[in-house]
Amino acid sequence: MKAATRRELRYLCRMLGPYRAVTVVIIATSFLASLCDGISIGMLIPLLSNIQGMQDSAELPRLLRHATELLAPYPVSTQILLAIALVVTAILLKNLLLGLSIYFGYRVSSGIAADLRMRATALLLDVGLEYHHRTKIGERIEKTLYNTAALEDLTRHAVEMVAQVITFGVLFALLLLLSWKLTLIVLAIGAVFMWLTFAYTRRLAAVGENFAASSRELLSGVHESLSGIQVIKACGREPSQQDRLRRIIERHRRNTLRLNFSNYVVHLLTDVLGAFAIGGLFLVTMRVYAMDSKLLIVLLFPFVYVITRIIPVLKQINMARAVIVSRWPFMRLVYDFLRVDDKPFLKSGVRPFAGLRREIRLENVTFAYAGEATPALRDVSLRLRHGETTAVVGRSGSGKSTLVGLVLRFQDPQEGRVLVDDVPLGSFDTSSYRRRIGVVSQDVFIFNDTVRANIAFGGVDPVAEEAIVEAARRAGADEFIRALPGGYDTLLGDRGVKLSGGERQRISIARAVLRDPEILILDEATSSLDARTEERIHEAIAELGRDRTVIVIAHRLSTIAGADWIVVMKDGRVAEQGRPAELRARGGEFQWLARSATDSPRPPSSGGPDGERPARGTEGGGDCGASSC
Repeated sequence: MKAATRRELRYLCRMLGPYRAVTVVIIATSFLASLCDGISIGMLIPLLSNIQGMQDSAELPRLLRHATELLAPYPVSTQILLAIALVVTAILLKNLLLGLSIYFGYRVSSGIAADLRMRATALLLDVGLEYHHRTKIGERIEKTLYNTAALEDLTRHAVEMVAQVITFGVLFALLLLLSWKLTLIVLAIGAVFMWLTFAYTRRLAAVGENFAASSRELLSGVHESLSGIQVIKACGREPSQQDRLRRIIERHRRNTLRLNFSNYVVHLLTDVLGAFAIGGLFLVTMRVYAMDSKLLIVLLFPFVYVITRIIPVLKQINMARAVIVSRWPFMRLVYDFLRVDDKPFLKSGVRPFAGLRREIRLENVTFAYAGEATPALRDVSLRLRHGETTAVVGRSGSGKSTLVGLVLRFQDPQEGRVLVDDVPLGSFDTSSYRRRIGVVSQDVFIFNDTVRANIAFGGVDPVAEEAIVEAARRAGADEFIRALPGGYDTLLGDRGVKLSGGERQRISIARAVLRDPEILILDEATSSLDARTEERIHEAIAELGRDRTVIVIAHRLSTIAGADWIVVMKDGRVAEQGRPAELRARGGEFQWLARSATDSPRPPSSGGPDGERPARGTEGGGDCGASSC
């Protein structure tokens, strides 16, 4: 067994740890069910013996001879009824115990799948944003939901396989009890057939690998197409995108067909090989052993009957093994997904954040994203003073958003330090620190939930109804919310598709108001709005920012009016910083940005007038990677 496979098997065994007691119950009920099955078959021999009127049972196995002798004192008709009653009772008990075994088996498999999904979702919420940026959301969804579903299938069949193996063991012991000579013949014939079956199922691992790869490609392709539907339509690329999806779907169809049919071939192969085994047994027995015809009926027929019961058991074992082998690649994918040693995690500090007293300071900070040769920030030093509005401006790609990520501690710098009142930011408890910060972003994410729930997301549960309404009122959102069909109970659709850009922004501001942040970050908050909506949003933001520490990220200088301090970024560095009047007098990068803003036309509106909602489906609601609270 490969080292990687052993590693994943150990991981699966650890997942089974909480289900040890249930596993014992599964094994015990499976064994008892198999024992009842053996008893029901064993009672056929006394039944046939009495029906045939055999007087000499010396050639029968000792245990079965004793069963025949126990029934001997009774009349033949009573013996037959007693034997039938025992057979029926044993069959009823077998099915009851088997049902319990399978129920607990499904309970284990569904429990493991739920545990894996909870671990996956916890990991995705805890892992650093860098991981989310470098992986596709479709792949993350696939590994969280669909790969764990494949593992549920794997563990369910593994449990069924355990029950079938125990049944096989009991039935095989019964064969030895009936005739060890005939059993040796069956083993000789069966060994060849089992080798053929195992040789075939080993090929299924590659089939499972292809199926897993095409599943991942299909989910990623569909998710990407739906997420980028506006771009696809705007560029008139529907036909080419459909062709791409058609090729992906066709590839997945072929892999699904190959996997399902390959698994079913095991069923056919076992049946054919079983028929050959029974035929071979009859031929060898008839030629080698000169049996009394009554003994042949009494002994050989039950023996063959046991074999016919073993064949479906072997079939189930082989099919379960085929499913396990074909699903094992998903085990590898889930194991790699849930590993924490190869993913970026930010370790939270233990010091509670009591609030900003003086400043947030960046000292010689350098930060580069994974896989990027050029740092996003290089040797950046600046101060964000308490109670002041600091504007960070610069061209696109100058490092403004990366700077915000460091202040929010979405990442840690590779070089330099981020200090809060002279204390390293990493020393603070991350949750207590972020609870003091509110973010209003250009790309507002609206959950597919009610207005009330979207606003309440910015607070700490439970949130009073009065607080939600007051936050909406202060954000200038109460009027349009009450005009919605369901008021605060209106479902806003995927990413807030039922709202205009300005209305989504007001929901975002209401979240921030409800949060009552000490530090407010405005990240390009009004860059895509028309003049009328922008003016209203500015009024709401001005109200929200009063008596707070405000950080404004902007490339349009019209959004930084009233800033106390301006930091100008260029190519990941601080080009200049100072009071607005000082920077205008210098004639440097800030003056260039001001002149460019005056010369360039205003970006078109994306949302129309603030109170006017777009037609359904015309707005995507922004990038789900951005957030506001």
